[in-house]
Amino acid sequence: MTADMGTAPAPQPRKSGALKWVLLGGLGCLFLVLLGVGGCIGTVFWALNKAKDSAIYKESLAAVQQSPSAQTALGTPIEGGMPTQFNYNSTNGRETGTLTFTVTGPKGEGSVNMQGTASGGKWAFSILTLTAGGKTFDLLREEDEDVGAPGNAEQDHAGPSK
Repeated sequence: MTADMGTAPAPQPRKSGALKWVLLGGLGCLFLVLLGVGGCIGTVFWALNKAKDSAIYKESLAAVQQSPSAQTALGTPIEGGMPTQFNYNSTNGRETGTLTFTVTGPKGEGSVNMQGTASGGKWAFSILTLTAGGKTFDLLREEDEDVGAPGNAEQDHAGPSK
């Protein structure tokens, strides 16, 4: 047996570090995108959570909790949920706002839609409705009218019946 001493083993090709940098760059960009999306989602939840601390939310929830129509539709206790829409403006001491939020009770869940103005910190509602069980209840009119009568405070969700 003779060993061939005159030839050196073939050199192994060197692995390029470019693939490592491409992967690191891609993962870094993905991390930044996820961080940005998470920041946006966090900001939205923070803002909606702040809405739950507002007077407009607290006063409209209290009105719903005291409403005989809401108590009949949802049962008691009625608990407020997360706002899904919130718009508030204050100009020259006059506050205006619209708010939509969910409510739940032992019999089911619903959605409250509110619009109002405040002067001196007390809210006056121009719209306060509860939609639950396929019906919309006008919570501002229920005290003056028989809630169950056709054409009064309780209406089918699709609109008034003919």
